Amino acid sequence: MRIGIVTFQSAPNYGAALQAYALQTYLEKIGHSPFFIRWNRYESTPADEPRGSFTWIPRKPVHKVYMKLLRRKFRSFSDRYLKNTPLFYPTFNELSANPPAADAYICGSDQIWNPRFVSPRRQPIAWLRFGHEDARRVAYAASFGRPDLDDDLRQRWTSYASDLNAVSVREEEGIELMRILGRQDAEWVPDPTLLLSPDDYVALASGAIHSGEDYLFSYMIHAGSDNSDVYAKCKGRIRGLRRLALRECEPRWAPMRALLTRNMPSPNEWLGRLHNAAFVMTNSFHGLMFSLLFRRPFVVVLRTGAGIVLNGRLQSILRVAGLEHRAVVQYARDQVACLCQEEIDWDPVNRRLATFRETGQRFLRSALS
Repeated sequence: MRIGIVTFQSAPNYGAALQAYALQTYLEKIGHSPFFIRWNRYESTPADEPRGSFTWIPRKPVHKVYMKLLRRKFRSFSDRYLKNTPLFYPTFNELSANPPAADAYICGSDQIWNPRFVSPRRQPIAWLRFGHEDARRVAYAASFGRPDLDDDLRQRWTSYASDLNAVSVREEEGIELMRILGRQDAEWVPDPTLLLSPDDYVALASGAIHSGEDYLFSYMIHAGSDNSDVYAKCKGRIRGLRRLALRECEPRWAPMRALLTRNMPSPNEWLGRLHNAAFVMTNSFHGLMFSLLFRRPFVVVLRTGAGIVLNGRLQSILRVAGLEHRAVVQYARDQVACLCQEEIDWDPVNRRLATFRETGQRFLRSALS
């Protein structure tokens, strides 16, 4: 079956690139021919139309240079590993008028339904409102990136949701949101990265630190914008107790330091650094996912303030793994010490993840049959 995928595979984001690779790889393993639809998720909203919750944030000059260089690395990854449509679709009308031929379309994973990341005039693409009417339309592990919906979104998205042949979401809270949109049949499934086994990623992981020293791999998104004091204290405590060197990756939020130190790992290098770390500290969903897959001891620092809405995805997968206690909200010296010293029993964790993996695999096989 030829399958067109709508997701964020072109975003300069490690999780976005690797979840796209995982979904493509799994679909190929079960005999399908997947490809990614190249689309533009940002579009200026005309002045006479409501803007909704979407906003465009201009970047500073240093940030622009950093992003330009980082995008090159992600473009190289995409060119090598991902199958993309030769045509780029800048608007929904152009995609609707000339959609790539497919037997089925999949939207997801990642925050494909987060209105902060997809402008209103592009949201029909994220809900697969294009293509031949006979093609199957499937949402796999799609994420809203929020725990609720405003009235405008409910009104528009209820009709969008009704046309999907099969629906699954990445976070437990997404089940209730789909019920609000009139879908009582939505399933909770794992992020595509869990569809593959750790062995599937070994060949992909490269560029690891070969200094011979054990290190803490710190991957913090939006570090410094929320809970930064807790990040700093946890980092210092973990390093001191385990006597670790530090390897940080803080995308976009320390662009000048990254430019000066050339600390802009490709997706392969990022994966390699996490794979070989002695310990991981992260507030990222995919930082956590690969810590679980690679059996790396870890601490998750949950967000506070406005970022608290992003904790749901982390808490969901921690519950699946039975490791909810490894999440830190406020810094507690003794708690962090216990997490540093605790040896994780990976056998039950792996059994839980294997069961959840089968849930996702079974959903896709059924939805595409």
